[in-house]
Formats: sequence, C-alpha cells, structure tokens
Amino acid sequence: MELFFDEKNQLGVKNINRTHTIKDFLTANQKFLQQHPLSCFECENNCCLCDWDIELDHVFVNRYQKKTGLPKSEIYKKYIKLNRLKKPVFAAETCEFLHSSGFCEIYAIRPFICRGFTCYDENASYTLLQNIILRILNNILKIQLLSFKKEISYFRAAEKMGFDVFREVPYANVNYDINIYQQIDLFSSYITEYEHKKLKKILE
Repeated sequence: MELFFDEKNQLGVKNINRTHTIKDFLTANQKFLQQHPLSCFECENNCCLCDWDIELDHVFVNRYQKKTGLPKSEIYKKYIKLNRLKKPVFAAETCEFLHSSGFCEIYAIRPFICRGFTCYDENASYTLLQNIILRILNNILKIQLLSFKKEISYFRAAEKMGFDVFREVPYANVNYDINIYQQIDLFSSYITEYEHKKLKKILE
C-alpha cells in the first residue's frame, strides 16, 4: 500500500490488495509523512483544539485500558459518549488528553483518527478507505459499549445491532493488525453500493 500525490496534488492511496491490514494503511501514512513532513510548530491552528468530535475506536480503548489498568466500564463512563450521529467520541468537547502545552499525552496509543490525519488535501480514494476503516472500528466499539450498557455478552450485543459476527471481529485487539477487507465483508451492510464500486476501482 502506498500514499502519493495525484495529478491534482491531492493525497491518494494505491497498490491495495485483500491482504492489507489497517496497520499497513497507518504504516503507509507514516512513511508518507516522513517523506513530506508537516510544519506543525509553524501552524497557527492546533487541530486537537478544533471544535470537532474525535471519533474513537476499540483498539485505542483496549490500549488505554492496558496502559492504565482502569476497568473498561470506568473508561466508558468517564471518557466516551455517542454523538448525535451515534459515533463514539470523547465525552468532553475537546480531547481529554491534550496538555496545556499543546502536546498529546497519549501520543503512543492515540486513536486511529489521529494517526490517519495528514493535513493534506485528500482525494476520493484516500477519504473512502479512511472513512470505511474508521466506520468498522467505530462499530466494534459501539458493540462493546452496548454490551456494557445492557450488561450482555459482546456477541449478544453484536446480534442486537444486526451483526452476524463472532471470532472474526477482533474486539480484543491492542494493535491494528486487522484485515481491512475481511472486516468490510463482515460489516458489509454498513458499506454503501457506491462505496463498494469505488473500492473495486482501487483494489488490485
């Protein structure tokens, strides 16, 4: 998988196949940013202070739980809510983990949405893949939240949300070694026909 500037000087993604994982996407992202570094310290806008929801994912929650030792129930209560679009986000209006100096206090385990943020103008292929990955990660976390709220098993919560998923969903993962296309198949009802067509065009 590779990130590149297209003919419109927009950030795109290419050389994707069915073996690729979310980690591959993030690795390609990191490699690209190393080759095209951003001048964050010269930027007048601190993205982390912008008035937008920071969507969370289950891998981040699992990593934070492992790092702090806090029960997941406490993490869910203290830090996470569903916004008006039913997406899991930080309960506070801004990031809970931004130091007054402007530095991220959890940079090593930051959520997927922070890892995939580039500041560059992104084309349709990049936006499509990033949005689908985020939606999959969101859905897995929402299943966990429903499981906690209703005090039912993870699999019963998945069933209530209309997902026929069992061991194939990596709900306990503390890394992003998650096959993108396997999860797309499992959550296919959340991928539109338009998105499926676009995916075929960028899939090798």
